[in-house]
Amino acid sequence: MSVKNNSKIQSFYGDFIKEAWVSQWLPVVRDGVFLSAFFIFLKATNVEIGFANSIPVFMALLAPVFSYYIGQFPDQKKITVHTALVQRILWMVICLAPVIAYFLGNRAGMTFFLILFAVYSALMVIIGLSWPAWMAEIIPEKERGFYFSRRNRYASLIVLAGGFIFAQFMDTWKKDYPYTAFSFLFLFSGCLAVLGMSYLKKLPPPDASRGKKTGPLFVEVLGSIKNSLKDKNFMNLVCFNAVWSFGMLYSGAFGNVYLIRELKLNYTEMVLYNAIATVCGMTTMTFWGRLLDRYGNKPVLIVCELILSTTPLMWAVLSIRNYYYVLPLIWFVAGICWAGLSLAQFNIILKLAPKKQRLAYLSFNTFVVTIATCFAPVLGGYTLDLIGKREYIFFIFTLGAFQILFVAGAIMRFLPVVFLFKLKEPRVGKVSEVAKIVGTKIHQGFFEGFIELVEMFKMKIK
Repeated sequence: MSVKNNSKIQSFYGDFIKEAWVSQWLPVVRDGVFLSAFFIFLKATNVEIGFANSIPVFMALLAPVFSYYIGQFPDQKKITVHTALVQRILWMVICLAPVIAYFLGNRAGMTFFLILFAVYSALMVIIGLSWPAWMAEIIPEKERGFYFSRRNRYASLIVLAGGFIFAQFMDTWKKDYPYTAFSFLFLFSGCLAVLGMSYLKKLPPPDASRGKKTGPLFVEVLGSIKNSLKDKNFMNLVCFNAVWSFGMLYSGAFGNVYLIRELKLNYTEMVLYNAIATVCGMTTMTFWGRLLDRYGNKPVLIVCELILSTTPLMWAVLSIRNYYYVLPLIWFVAGICWAGLSLAQFNIILKLAPKKQRLAYLSFNTFVVTIATCFAPVLGGYTLDLIGKREYIFFIFTLGAFQILFVAGAIMRFLPVVFLFKLKEPRVGKVSEVAKIVGTKIHQGFFEGFIELVEMFKMKIK
């Protein structure tokens, strides 16, 4: 990396990290146990919970249209910043959903939430296109594993601390003031995310040399789809993302529902178990970043995908009698491997998409994944409601609705690995080498990451 680029990155690295510190409080509520708990509190059915989880996926169908308009502007920073500001303010308005539920009934509150959440999710699609394009311009390819692994570590620390703080708050106040507690949770996380905009604005704009595009919208969208379809290698990645996401959303959307409804865990217990995954992800982030920079993304994706495909089977044997040791094992394995898979997924799509057509490729990937997965959570909820209270005996195992759902999810996660083996990536190492390193040195990476995590508290971000 050149001295100029290195100086450029170091100059904004502090703001790059600080933005994650403040903004990640919102995903703690949006992506964690609290949103599932809110749906259950409003007495939503499994199908309704599945539909709520499908909203962000449905909105992603707009990706090709959004990519066209985003491509009209050379400065991806302005698009990201302005959209993020509106989105985060909108999340603050969602705090009215519990208030409406209290005065007008749970159904009215749920409807209000879903409408605003749909708009919020549409804005998230825009950010999901403009943010990677922006980062790809200002961070050199060979250094992305290094810098994003560290940013993700700081973000994970907020997920860890924020989840525990919010869980303590909800366990204290939800019993007597449930509507007020949920309303405060949405408002407070939204306020912090808005404060994070001050750091987001400080990040440098991309070095965009291209001007505005011209041409009819319909022709542009079709043209981007046509170019992406011709790239067979990129299509292997798209197919993997689509099938993998379907299997993940089909059963993964109901993990927290199972813990709340069937195992009766409180918020603090759930967050403490989730903390295992967060800590494992933080401590191994540098380990995965080094593997990505040395061996490439493909072998890391394959190894992590195969391991993560086994975790739904662990969910299938999870019960009130064994959750205190099975659940930690699940989060231990998931935390380590999700850190590697998420980094590799983000990096490889930027690597395989041609620079001049990056937005088109990103939007096409999002569009195809959306088509494949938009009904996955709804189908998962329908599966639960269809089976109901019935149980089936399989050898020594008793399979209820949730167990069948998890087993099916595991099978769906195993299938897309065939697309990864077909994928071609320049300068990539062997899968066997990466698997051997993961099997023999992951504990070293875990220990080194833990030491770095401790040292992180002693260092002032400059």
